[in-house]
Amino acid sequence: MSETRLDKLRTEMESRRLDGLLLSDLTNVRYLTGFTGTAGLVLLTRKDAHFFTDFRYETQAAKQVRGARVHLSRNGLGPTAAVAANRRRLKRVGYEADYVSVHSHRELKSRLRASLHATRGLVEELRLCKDEGELAAIEQAVALADDACASAASLMRPGLTEIEVSLELERHMRLNGAQKASFDFVIASGKRSALPHGVASPKKLEPGDLVVMDLGCLYEGYCSDLTRTFCLGEPTPRQQRVYATVRDAQLLALEGLREGLTCKRADSLARTYLEGRRLGKRFGHGLGHGVGLAIHEGPRLSAKSRETLRAGMVVTVEPGVYFPGWGGVRIEDMAVITATGSRILTQSAKPASLPSV
Repeated sequence: MSETRLDKLRTEMESRRLDGLLLSDLTNVRYLTGFTGTAGLVLLTRKDAHFFTDFRYETQAAKQVRGARVHLSRNGLGPTAAVAANRRRLKRVGYEADYVSVHSHRELKSRLRASLHATRGLVEELRLCKDEGELAAIEQAVALADDACASAASLMRPGLTEIEVSLELERHMRLNGAQKASFDFVIASGKRSALPHGVASPKKLEPGDLVVMDLGCLYEGYCSDLTRTFCLGEPTPRQQRVYATVRDAQLLALEGLREGLTCKRADSLARTYLEGRRLGKRFGHGLGHGVGLAIHEGPRLSAKSRETLRAGMVVTVEPGVYFPGWGGVRIEDMAVITATGSRILTQSAKPASLPSV
């Protein structure tokens, strides 16, 4: 467990007058302890940290967990953590309100002598800005996605199903070192390319199809996210025009990324450009999102966001336009915000003309 992360979290505890904090979200647990299993709970106090798991993870926890004493529970993680909190005579204990069910809350409240206090986003706030180790893992995940993207042209041919393309892309990444896919790939062809989250289906690729390909993988727990759009055969003038406009909007947004820029303003860089070309109404989602241990995390780059970009944040930039019954185009890169601007992590080609495969 990183002492820097712990110190920052304890500072937040002190500001809320908490002498204990229960952490149950497994992504946050991994961020703090390194544990990758499916049963883990952390009790953080002002002085120490305790990790609770069950028999299945006895050996794994002993190898992975850093900075916390490991306890095996036979009666449920929450009840065991409550006993530990009572022994330490904790008075005010926080919990992650977004991840605790009503049943679990009732059980904790009945077993704890301390008062329970809802917290939100304490660890997620720490996760926003990546350190050097996190960036190294993300860059490797991006490189694996780039490599798979380069192989896509040879995979896409008429008669092949979207599912077959998806499976081959995932196979390629896993054989080259990826842990697994970071989400269900979008392989959306023809009219289905108008579905922003059109996950791969049994539909067969056909000549003239627009194909939106959105893929990514995990490396050491960190995610990548990449989207490119192709045409199966020679593109029509309309396909070419829509692609070029989306590409220009994406490049404009990428060039504007910098520390101190509001996420709302980042979104408007692409949105205003598309609106000026009468495509704004077909851009119905936000510009992008943060990426890290989770494929979708803060910050959110959207018209409703109140966040501001900070150095170390890793974000996607992915404008897209979609026409039901016709198709759609989306282009997505990942970038890290720096003190002087940003650095684009994605290296996959995105030529000025719609790529024909």
